[in-house]
Amino acid sequence: MLLTDRQFWLLVHLGLGALYLHGFGAGLLGLSQPGRRTRLASLGAAALAFAALASVVTGTWIIYPWYRAILPPGGELALSPKSWLLAHAHLTAWHSFGMEWKEHIAWLSPIFAVAVAFVMIRYRHRLQDVVETHQVLRLLVILAFVSGLVAGVLGGVLNKVAPNVFLMQEGKEENR
Repeated sequence: MLLTDRQFWLLVHLGLGALYLHGFGAGLLGLSQPGRRTRLASLGAAALAFAALASVVTGTWIIYPWYRAILPPGGELALSPKSWLLAHAHLTAWHSFGMEWKEHIAWLSPIFAVAVAFVMIRYRHRLQDVVETHQVLRLLVILAFVSGLVAGVLGGVLNKVAPNVFLMQEGKEENR
């Protein structure tokens, strides 16, 4: 089985995003037990920050240009997802709200994750002394997870689910 370059980069992007979102529980657990396994928790936070950053970077500069690409004429199916959504008046909100919001909220995830990783690595030995710092770090981890989850769900819905559902509805209308 051979993968195209687009399929390969999509798998890399999705894999990094899944790694990040699945690591959320471990990151929260590492923060909930101050003083125990601080080195491991710091390395885990750094790995999660890398996964979040790499996922957003591949999404922004590799995957997203394909979303908005102008493809050669060849029928409606040859349109990019953005052009396809904008070509159907009742679906323009999917792009104007969904994708525009997704582009921006996705960047919040690595920002929060890198902040947590930096604090955990820099102040690793002193974290157990300040309870308030743990509370703030837990909040940042939760915000990073939620922003990553929202971006992932919107990306999946916009690029895969919405066009396929609409095509299935069009097919039913043609069979009538």
